[in-house]
Amino acid sequence: MAVGLADALGLLRRRGALPTAIVLTAGTSLLVEVPEAWDFLSLSGFFRLMPFFLLGYLFAETRNQAIRYRWLALTATLSLFALRSADVFGWIALDPVTDGLLRVSLGVAAIATVLSFRHYFAWKPLAWLGYFSHSPSTSFMYPEPRLLA
Repeated sequence: MAVGLADALGLLRRRGALPTAIVLTAGTSLLVEVPEAWDFLSLSGFFRLMPFFLLGYLFAETRNQAIRYRWLALTATLSLFALRSADVFGWIALDPVTDGLLRVSLGVAAIATVLSFRHYFAWKPLAWLGYFSHSPSTSFMYPEPRLLA
């Protein structure tokens, strides 16, 4: 809702506004800790997920330009994944802020890579299988699938 409101107000249409918003919200998610007493409606989750919502909006708005940078996104993802793996296996030790920055950066780079290469994933059986990939706890929200419709 926040991204839609910002778009309706024209805040995200200025040149450089979206990348700046992604960086600012990613930094906010790392540096601002919402106290438990104020964390109603998962306000901390809002801050953690906002960079990824903005990234999705960016790719929806700049679909054709994003494809030009797909190899850069893949290279960044693989490099960040190597750093994260080295941290997980204990080969390097990162302070908590750098670790958080690495996690968010890896998430943003990985999603950018998947969105950049999405035309390679356009396979009908995956779309059919995706219908069944929701959680059993939310299955009451969806009608029973009809396989032979």
